[in-house]
Amino acid sequence: MVGIRLLGLALWLVLLGLSSCFSFPFIERHSASRESLSTSPFSTSFSMTAKDAMADSTTTTAKSGDDENCSLSLWLLPSPQDPARETLNKAIQSFSQLPSASVPFQPHITLMGGIQCPSLEFFQLNILPKLRENLAKMGPIPCQFEAEPVMEAKWNQACVLVMDEESCSEFSNLVEVCRDYLMANNVLQKDDKGSTKENWYPPPLRRPHLSLYYGTEQNAPSPDQVKQQLLLWTPGKVDQVSFRANQVAVWRTDPPTTEGVAQWEQLAIIDLLATEK
Repeated sequence: MVGIRLLGLALWLVLLGLSSCFSFPFIERHSASRESLSTSPFSTSFSMTAKDAMADSTTTTAKSGDDENCSLSLWLLPSPQDPARETLNKAIQSFSQLPSASVPFQPHITLMGGIQCPSLEFFQLNILPKLRENLAKMGPIPCQFEAEPVMEAKWNQACVLVMDEESCSEFSNLVEVCRDYLMANNVLQKDDKGSTKENWYPPPLRRPHLSLYYGTEQNAPSPDQVKQQLLLWTPGKVDQVSFRANQVAVWRTDPPTTEGVAQWEQLAIIDLLATEK
């Protein structure tokens, strides 16, 4: 009987020793992995440059020595807490598998595009701090879209959801604040504002929109494919496509081509409502 008890004690000590050697390092690695997932704005992985920037939305990804005469864009992003953000992300990734499509990109509505800066350093030192301060008072921005997707004969408007501007006055106010600030700092030409809001947005659509696919019109997803994706986050309510946006991303968006999307770089994230949980 004593021998059996001693044998059992010996086995228990062996198991305890193995646990101390292997269990805690494994838990530590698993915890680090969970932390990295929780801090990423997307749960899916992406490859170089445009997609890497999504995994770390707070850092500058531009390369030193390659910051002269850059073209920047301001993107309004769905709130990370809004289910629409992940659904749109999955749709864009799915449609990026179509022939002639670009690499995946962040779901966004372009506030302003083609902002010409002499250098990234100029933008980061002279424009970004005050722009961040001004926009922090603007959010959140409700965004609602028309039910039918629109296809235009342009690579970056080949499949879009068009914003219902009448229900989104906050969006127009945000665009105006951005434009006025950039004009005041000589980044945007004063005569570039245009006499009507339609001139704020590029042709042929000339309306604020959210792209689901970059590529040729011939290979764009069909309206039925788009609606199937929309139903994932608005079951039975495709005519009520909407989300709240509380972030503006600054992206370097050159070259402005389907192939060039892979080279685009995220430079900064601006929170529109820093206190929102």
